[in-house]
Amino acid sequence: MILDKNNWCILPTRFGDFRMYDTLDEDIRVLSISPIENIGNNPLLRMHSSCIASEVFGAKDCDCADQLHEAMKLIADEGKGLIIHLNQEGRGHGLSKKIKAVSVMQKENCDTAESFTKLGLRQDVRDFARPVKILKSLGISAIRLISNNPYKIDFLTNNGIEVKVVHTHPKIRKENKDYLYSKNAKLGHSLPLDKEENTGKIYFYHSDQKWGEFSNFSKHAIFLDGKIWATVEHFYQAQKFHNTEFEELIRQTETPTLAKLKAHEFLKIQPCQDWINQKEGIMYRGLGAKFTQHPNLMQLLLSTKGKTLIERSDLDNYWGDGIDGNGKNRLGYLLMRLRREMLKEIQLNTPIDIIKNYWHIENPLRKLGKGDEGIVFTDEKWVYKIFYDITDAEWNFLKEKSDCFDNCKTLAKIECYEIEKQRIVRYPYLDFEPLNKFDKKEIISFLKFCKENEIMFANIKPLNFIQTKSRIKLIDYGRSFIQYTNEELLNATKRAYLMWKFPTMENDIFKTFTQRINNGEEFIEIKGWKEFWNEVKL
Repeated sequence: MILDKNNWCILPTRFGDFRMYDTLDEDIRVLSISPIENIGNNPLLRMHSSCIASEVFGAKDCDCADQLHEAMKLIADEGKGLIIHLNQEGRGHGLSKKIKAVSVMQKENCDTAESFTKLGLRQDVRDFARPVKILKSLGISAIRLISNNPYKIDFLTNNGIEVKVVHTHPKIRKENKDYLYSKNAKLGHSLPLDKEENTGKIYFYHSDQKWGEFSNFSKHAIFLDGKIWATVEHFYQAQKFHNTEFEELIRQTETPTLAKLKAHEFLKIQPCQDWINQKEGIMYRGLGAKFTQHPNLMQLLLSTKGKTLIERSDLDNYWGDGIDGNGKNRLGYLLMRLRREMLKEIQLNTPIDIIKNYWHIENPLRKLGKGDEGIVFTDEKWVYKIFYDITDAEWNFLKEKSDCFDNCKTLAKIECYEIEKQRIVRYPYLDFEPLNKFDKKEIISFLKFCKENEIMFANIKPLNFIQTKSRIKLIDYGRSFIQYTNEELLNATKRAYLMWKFPTMENDIFKTFTQRINNGEEFIEIKGWKEFWNEVKL
């Protein structure tokens, strides 16, 4: 017998209640968040070698305990997964030799790989044969390995286990920074270090790490609906059960992780109706409270102007960026939306002066509006749009793709300027008439142009188009131009069909339908969208 499934106990932890199973071997411990016989194939797995220094005594010069705790959190969030904890100190060499290696590192100012070499030790001698047997005894042939270590990946793969990697996120401290970098440089690890260097992007995940204030799990209480919530995560999870006894039980949980676990349990008893259409609004309320009720956080958020905010999460394709970086990153987008709203409130009182001084305009400028993205003026010859906040990536993409706008009759040639730290676009002013209908051929021609030039306009709605004497023209240039994908083209086609069919639809109603389209819903108002789609694809 490799594992006694009947001999287990509960370990109540800050991440949730784990089961610890008897492996009949004092050097191997197995933990599961759910009954191990129900684990299924392709579970999350942390194959973790012991580190007494960090796990027991709290040493800060490595990331061993950090990785273990992150794995427990990921497994608890998913509700299934295994931790195989092995007595393998010092990459399999044992505690005595590990102490010698660390001593050499400290006395001779060298890294972990160099210290092993100086002592004549191989870099890694761990044997994972027993974990492989445990996995196979459970009928597991494929796993998602929570690790950055190529040695573990190779061992499992070479022994018949299919591996997909889920990276851990290092908690970088002054005590472990050099150690982490040496693992990448000398041992072939793939720790995501320095991801935001010169990229215009800010990554966040751990609430106790750099930029961790942007995490829902950060310890910043909020006051909403007459109650104090320990974190935004508490508030968000509790709203799935608004005005029920479950709401208060979640509010009182000790940690945000436990709040999330409680919500998952309660959903089995009381499913939340229409949550998909409510969750972003609820999340935004919580974020708004957090950043307005903590002025220091608001200043931190505003300091990131122009940067793309990204929640770095392999396991969350909706709120995070997902394992391949192609997730929706909706938490990041909501934070950037909040940042724009705050910048909108504190925008320069006299932005007209910037325009008039730069272009030497003597005639009065007329304000056309103050929208979600910026303030728009005209001198009856040009339209000028000053952005509150447009990220480096969005700005560079707009500048790059605007060169081809002359090739589309719906678009105007735009000019991009950066003046006094303000980003401004300028394009010709056009006289127009109220638009009560849209020409189908022109809409489809616009969508085809986007497809051919690998751009998408993500904000198709009646308010963004005008009717000139000869044709329809787009009047919104900015963040809505995004990278082309088939999914974006499909959604744009549905929105275009909705706009063509209901050209006078009120903006708020159109926004509601747009959200439903983005969520993949089909409804009667867009029943004929495939007619458009067939022509766009030609």
